[in-house]
Amino acid sequence: ADPAVEALRARVAAQGDAVRALKARGVGGLDLKPAVDELLRLKALFAEASGTPYDAPRKPRKKTKKRPRPEPAPEAKQEAAREGPSKKEAPEREAENETEKERKGAGGGGGGGAWGFSLPLGLGG
Repeated sequence: ADPAVEALRARVAAQGDAVRALKARGVGGLDLKPAVDELLRLKALFAEASGTPYDAPRKPRKKTKKRPRPEPAPEAKQEAAREGPSKKEAPEREAENETEKERKGAGGGGGGGAWGFSLPLGLGG
């Protein structure tokens, strides 16, 4: 490898580390711009000298093993389906219940009271 290209590679890496350090300290905006401009200038010089754009070396990521999630028993799936309305159905059912309450409450004559039923005429006292 060409020593001039390797020297530029080292300068780009060092400038990239400097930019990352500034960002980690919370520096941004106009305070960060000169460091980023220098990094871009060095990358352009590297591309011109080497004929290829600078590609930062990647740190290998640790592979995490995904553990399969146990499938719920068929009975549990059926129970979950019976527990109540789905999230999509819940607002619709609330609206239906509100309409039902309004209809019962606005009817007048029958009463209903707190229990939601009324006695036949003549027995309510």
